Amino acid sequence: MGFCSCAGLLQGAGLIQPKDKEQNIADEKLRFVQRRFSKLLQIINTEIGVEERNQLLEQMGMECAKESIPGFHEYKGNINGFLKYIQTDWVETAVYNEDKNEIKIVDKKKDNCFCPFVDKNLITKEFCNCSKGWQKYTYQYILDLPTEVTIDESVLRGSDHCSFTIKIVTESMY
Repeated sequence: MGFCSCAGLLQGAGLIQPKDKEQNIADEKLRFVQRRFSKLLQIINTEIGVEERNQLLEQMGMECAKESIPGFHEYKGNINGFLKYIQTDWVETAVYNEDKNEIKIVDKKKDNCFCPFVDKNLITKEFCNCSKGWQKYTYQYILDLPTEVTIDESVLRGSDHCSFTIKIVTESMY
């Protein structure tokens, strides 16, 4: 009670500026969405088997990637250009190993998942399959070849960053 009174006095004296009311409303709406999304995934976890659940999350990530694709048109067929582009703001490292037909992506360090739906304290680590779907769809688009994605590390699984291995599936691999 004493702290609240002091904070009110300091605010009234102009020594503490209240957060912008619109920003407070936006923050609360985001927290609401994160809580509801977490509950939805908890319900899905009790109703659907692991494989089906992971596939649904991967498909969700693919749908998210489709919204990013218009910004990537110029990189279609130019994997090295795309990797250079994403290293400007998005990821720490992006390396294409032609001998192994794979790409290694290591995101920048972060405190929470990139997705605004997610509060890492509320969501299950299975949600990483959404990112797996995003990676898969994006690299299949850029390369015009099928890919397989492995989640190497993630914030939701206790790391301070996310990392992925994207294996390029060539016809000789079938």
